Amino acid sequence: FKLGDFTTLTAELPVQLLLEGTTSNEAYTVFVQGPDSVKFGETANYRAKLQTVYQDASEPTTVEDVTSLVAWSKNTDGNISLTGAFTPAKPEPISLVSTISAVLTKSFGNGTTFNIQGSLDVTVLRMAVSSVLVDGPSRVKENKTADYTAKVVFMNGEINSNYSPINWSIL
Repeated sequence: FKLGDFTTLTAELPVQLLLEGTTSNEAYTVFVQGPDSVKFGETANYRAKLQTVYQDASEPTTVEDVTSLVAWSKNTDGNISLTGAFTPAKPEPISLVSTISAVLTKSFGNGTTFNIQGSLDVTVLRMAVSSVLVDGPSRVKENKTADYTAKVVFMNGEINSNYSPINWSIL
């Protein structure tokens, strides 16, 4: 496509542009860099880099830090700051994958803009369980029932009474 054909364009990486009036063929890619896993209760820092490659080799490839220029997002509970710091929201019983995304809006003098998105899949590791608290009567008469509850205590001291699955058995 020609850049002048669009007012706004959102594209996955890499994006190649043929700028009107030039023979320069530029390819843009946004990379998200940082750890590929983070534990609940911890914060991981991510950076966004813009790589520009001149396909005709008229200029050298450039890489610039655009961390403060991108819009950050994630697809799981938690917070991601304007500087790329990601903190998962709460402990979960299983590990999960969160996609950390950075979108850079690039503008040209003719008023044309386009968005380049980069992303990184991050494994959010479950928090280790330190103990399970069981509450209920210590004895149950024959042919009677009793209710029991279980609470999971995580290594950071947080208690979760909605932890599932909990499988009960009688020993």
